[in-house]
Amino acid sequence: DCSQDLLTLLSTFADQDLEYGTGASLAYSLSKIQEGLARGVLSGMTEINLHIRYFVYAGEMKRKGTLGLLAQRIPQAELPTSLQEEIIAEVDTEHHVSCLSAQLEACISFLVSVGGGASSVKGFDGDTMLRAYAIDTLLIAPEHWDEVSTPSINRSVRLRHLRSLFMLLDERQHGSPLDDVAGKYRDSLEPNFAEALQAAAMAMDLAVLLPAMHDFMLETLATYHDPTLNPQLSLKLCLGVLDVGEEPWFDTHFPEDLELRHAYATHKFLSSSQ
Repeated sequence: DCSQDLLTLLSTFADQDLEYGTGASLAYSLSKIQEGLARGVLSGMTEINLHIRYFVYAGEMKRKGTLGLLAQRIPQAELPTSLQEEIIAEVDTEHHVSCLSAQLEACISFLVSVGGGASSVKGFDGDTMLRAYAIDTLLIAPEHWDEVSTPSINRSVRLRHLRSLFMLLDERQHGSPLDDVAGKYRDSLEPNFAEALQAAAMAMDLAVLLPAMHDFMLETLATYHDPTLNPQLSLKLCLGVLDVGEEPWFDTHFPEDLELRHAYATHKFLSSSQ
């Protein structure tokens, strides 16, 4: 109320010279008026607690390599094919996919951002159930989690499946992210290379190799990175700088003659060999 609040303050904090002939000069202490308004008008009011929600733009999680960082925090594994089929059947609408993906992004972002070394996040391991982590650690209300999750996820998915689940939903919603791999890295496999891969597949741990190749292609060979790597480079040499390069089976069995131009076709071929 201006008549009660502002006019009183104006009278109180008016600065007027009382000497003869100077009464027309009138000024106000604006800083003191502001303080008085704050004390009087806002007294007893509840402070506004501003909360800016973390937002992940479409594709940002893949472009920034967040999924690769997750694998450094907690070793990741692929969901069994049968479980993937169950989940896709249960997530039956685009809205359901979007809501569940948003919750998974929150889980992944938290795991990547908290402390911990390259092996695991302190206090968590890959066998922690995803539902328990979401409710007990992220403090998501159980009823809200169950609304966006599915029975199969609640029953079977653990933190070591986070990457696989996120990519499954992302592909369900947007198509395969590997569609972004630049054309110069998508050459077909010559018959002799296909035969060598077929023989090597039985001796390699594809559950480790395929996610590593997947992340390498998205983070290095996708069109939105404007990749400049020479397609004639050795594919084994490029993958060898990753953690998978330290695996004995990779050094022994991964074909030597494959080139970077075969990256997409190699991943596709090995995926069909699982």
